[in-house]
Amino acid sequence: MRRLLFLSLILLGSQAAKAQDFFSDRNNTGTPVHFIRQSDTTKILLFNAGVNVSDAAAVKLNIFNQKWSKSAGQTKTALQRDGKDSVIVKSTYSAFGWGAFGNIKTKAGLGKVFKSGKFDPGFDGGLYLALTSFYLKQDSVNGQMRPPRSSTNSTLILSGNIGFAKNLLYDPKQDFGKQLKTENFTAPSIGLGYVYQPALKHDNLFVGGSATYKRVSNYDDLDTYEIKNDSSYTDNGITRHATKISPDGDTYAMGEYRTYWDLRLRGNISYIPRSFNYRFGFNLYPSVDVGGPYAARWNAGVGFSYLKDNNPSLSIVSLNIEVNDIGDAEGSGKGFFKHSFKVGISTNLNLITGQ
Repeated sequence: MRRLLFLSLILLGSQAAKAQDFFSDRNNTGTPVHFIRQSDTTKILLFNAGVNVSDAAAVKLNIFNQKWSKSAGQTKTALQRDGKDSVIVKSTYSAFGWGAFGNIKTKAGLGKVFKSGKFDPGFDGGLYLALTSFYLKQDSVNGQMRPPRSSTNSTLILSGNIGFAKNLLYDPKQDFGKQLKTENFTAPSIGLGYVYQPALKHDNLFVGGSATYKRVSNYDDLDTYEIKNDSSYTDNGITRHATKISPDGDTYAMGEYRTYWDLRLRGNISYIPRSFNYRFGFNLYPSVDVGGPYAARWNAGVGFSYLKDNNPSLSIVSLNIEVNDIGDAEGSGKGFFKHSFKVGISTNLNLITGQ
């Protein structure tokens, strides 16, 4: 049973009810899209599976199917250059793709699963659509096409997501029989993202932004406790309460539990230098959360990734450092490093096929 559970987590897994953005983050979310290269019109199938090995302790599965077309057209401008017949060719290619993802989470961490076979279940899944436009400028001299002079690339991504979680809550102020309860949480979200790759001679720069409207809870921010079973024994009118000494207690969150709608606005700048054959990327992503019972929550993150195919959404290994709710608008009462500072390390398998 434990092996079957572990296999299920490896195949699916991840944080429930997280927004999907083109660029990945500490939770290893994201909507991988394979960018078109020059005049490539290949049909692409991308399989992406990743493991978050630190704070979130989770796994994800993602597929993306993309088909290119040349329907956007081409323009040619003839001129004389150095006594030779020259033609400037401007080509625009369009692409459409769709993706799907499915995740399972475990709040208590994978260590708890290995040890006892228990985990608090949660499911999250959704779809996304990607529209890409690629612009290419080339010279043709005496009928011979030269390498591209410049190219730009932009992608618009629409995503929908719904998550389900079973949140275990502990309220020590209630009567003993009412202290433990379960809250079923449903978390839909919708997101719109945009990423633009301007023309650079050598290095790659990607600039983007996103807006995500989602239903969230503060469950992950609450303190957690392992609650073990209590047993009562009665003999000749004498009652004895005994706490069961067992590693198999369930993990409950304690504190003021809240659910609300949230709008996250996020910016992204990703830089991939020519050095090391475009395999290393740097990502900066500030954001702000608006909505719910709190004032605006300001966040910032920075990521360092080893990439596949010099694409910022296809990382092989990533280190992400985030500071969330910098001003403690949620009033956690905890120190800055405890409530705000987060680190995530993730690794991904990316398989690409085309025809």
